[in-house]
Amino acid sequence: MKAQSLDAFQVIADPSRRQMLILLSKNSMTINTLAENFLQPTYDKQFHNGDLASHVIVAIMQRGANPKIPALEEIAATAAAIENILLGATGAGVASFWSTGGMTHKLPMKDFLQLKEEDVVMGIIYFGYSDEKSEGKRATSMEEKTKWY
Repeated sequence: MKAQSLDAFQVIADPSRRQMLILLSKNSMTINTLAENFLQPTYDKQFHNGDLASHVIVAIMQRGANPKIPALEEIAATAAAIENILLGATGAGVASFWSTGGMTHKLPMKDFLQLKEEDVVMGIIYFGYSDEKSEGKRATSMEEKTKWY
């Protein structure tokens, strides 16, 4: 039996990148927002979110053909792969940001990427170089997040 090929990471380059950003900003602010709640600065921020990124990657959990593997396991495996990519980028001096907000999990995004119903968009990862150097400080200590028995 041949393994199914999955495109878990889709690099969105221009002009598709611009089309995706237009889709995300228009859908999240115009279609899904009541007129009285519309905020032009929020729309503009979403519209230009990826302008400074040299690369934009959409991370996707595509359900495999084996129904014995729970969806949660495939989601966890995709998240682990994303974390490895982010760690690799940091190690190479590339700034990165994993976004899961806005239209990421909405139907227009799945349609744009031509995904199946059971597939899950895990987020959009933006990559580029920054003038600022990350200090690598934790906001919360490990002691606050760990309980020992």
